[in-house]
Amino acid sequence: MKKTLLKIFTLMLTVLICLSCVACHDFGAGGNGGETGGGTTPTGIVAPADLPNSVIASNGVTFNYNTTLRQSAPMDILDATELVKRSCVALAVETADAEYTGSGVIVDVNDGESHENVFYIVTCHHLMIDVSTITVLLPNENFVYGDAKYTFTDKIGGTKTSNANNKVSLVGGDKASDIAVLKLDITGSQLTKTDIVKAKIIPDGYSVEYGEEVFAIGNPSGILPGTLSCGNISYLYRDTFVNDIGKMTLFQIDLTSHPGSSGGALFSMYGDLIGITNSGDEEYTGLNFAIPYSIPNSTEIDNGFINIVKQLIGTALAVDFENYGYISGRKETIGFVVVASELQGAKIEMVYENSIAKSKGMQVGDVITGLTIYENSNRNQGSNHNITSVSDFTEKMSNVKIGDTVVFSISRPSSSGSGEYVQTYKAEIAINQFYFANTGVYPS
Repeated sequence: MKKTLLKIFTLMLTVLICLSCVACHDFGAGGNGGETGGGTTPTGIVAPADLPNSVIASNGVTFNYNTTLRQSAPMDILDATELVKRSCVALAVETADAEYTGSGVIVDVNDGESHENVFYIVTCHHLMIDVSTITVLLPNENFVYGDAKYTFTDKIGGTKTSNANNKVSLVGGDKASDIAVLKLDITGSQLTKTDIVKAKIIPDGYSVEYGEEVFAIGNPSGILPGTLSCGNISYLYRDTFVNDIGKMTLFQIDLTSHPGSSGGALFSMYGDLIGITNSGDEEYTGLNFAIPYSIPNSTEIDNGFINIVKQLIGTALAVDFENYGYISGRKETIGFVVVASELQGAKIEMVYENSIAKSKGMQVGDVITGLTIYENSNRNQGSNHNITSVSDFTEKMSNVKIGDTVVFSISRPSSSGSGEYVQTYKAEIAINQFYFANTGVYPS
């Protein structure tokens, strides 16, 4: 990731995703931006009506809790790491152009199905690159990585059924929470279920405390899997702004972490999984962040990994669609605000940093004069609309659904400063929020 300055806006902290070796990349079409401003944002982008409800689908997915009582004394670091270290995996992601590394953790979760050879790995969404090859390295009984018996490789993305019956598949991912779930099927391998160690989550009814001692296990530089780092919770539920993702609420941790450790496990000294490490800043050694197990008092969607993992697994099972990642209630935010224009159309008053709108070249002062909406991104099912006002724009955008493609016709002010609008261009945006990777396939 490119280096960025740290900016503080009240409780908003800008950080850099730097724990993996993933370069800057447009992960799907989801943009970042606010819901407020001196105008109106394009709202009403919804999922097709026939998609299953992710919350309902997740009801049959249950995590197993750590039974260690937290009112007793925490374990020492030797006992705590011995309990969980073999649940931590290393990841290698390879595309046609580059190679990336990361981390993950095998979680103790039951999907409600009657099988004993399927296991789930939680990692970071930003590690999942379009149509790439992913390798998962599990530590063997001696805590050594690279043993062929404990290594699984396969393709992710591509087509609707490309991941069926493979050893490693990508169940789904969610950009806003930066959570992705891999499925490991050891059927036919040399391993049995007794070879796999799963991490349990924090007991129900207990919570992480400010200043609590924690440790993480990751894969610094992509060549040092199983590396332990120790520290403390230096701030609970810090509101942050993360490059290429947007606003997140994260645990701030003061332990040392490095590129390659994104997606790694954050544990308490009771041996329970409390977070997934995902971001930090290159300028500040020891300033890092992790996705919490749950985020209290969430106004819309709990972006903690428990809720997101349950929905990704449950929905994938419900529709038998491995490349699925829709989260109930998640709305696509393209990332700009429009106000009334002196011309016919809707004038762009604000464009948010790291948004899909900015990446498509939209600028403050542009006037949207027309829309072409292609249903399900089908070029044979397009409808053209002239935009005469903000209300007209909002009404037309309310008909846009996830899976559609929208082409914005835009007039831009002349660079001469004459006040004339002489430059016209088009910005095309695919509304496919629920894809963790661009497979090119939309479920019918």
